Amino acid sequence: MTRPGREAARLPSLLLAFGLATGGALAGAPYLVRDIRPGSTPGDANPAEFVNLGNAVVFAACDPFHGCELWTSDGTAAGTEIVKDVRPGSAGSDPRALVRVGNAVYFSADDGATGRELWKTDG
Repeated sequence: MTRPGREAARLPSLLLAFGLATGGALAGAPYLVRDIRPGSTPGDANPAEFVNLGNAVVFAACDPFHGCELWTSDGTAAGTEIVKDVRPGSAGSDPRALVRVGNAVYFSADDGATGRELWKTDG
């Protein structure tokens, strides 16, 4: 059981994340920012582990060319792009455990050569 007010304390963070994903248009209807994996079954890009970083959000997502890698978005299609192809090719580095510390995001990823290691990005 959660303590009273705990869910209410999370609300500003959720609204901030929603605002970033919608370009700040909280009053507008939700919309697709960018089709990361066009022509696939809905949900195949599987974006996950969103971390707010300045005016953008950093997250893990999959596409057919890079596999699962780290992406960033400012809430626009043009501003939604892969941060780095850590493991070139379609296998992907499978970024996990994204954590924001100051102006950076730390995460674990597998580059295919040294195994799962700690990585850092400023977005």
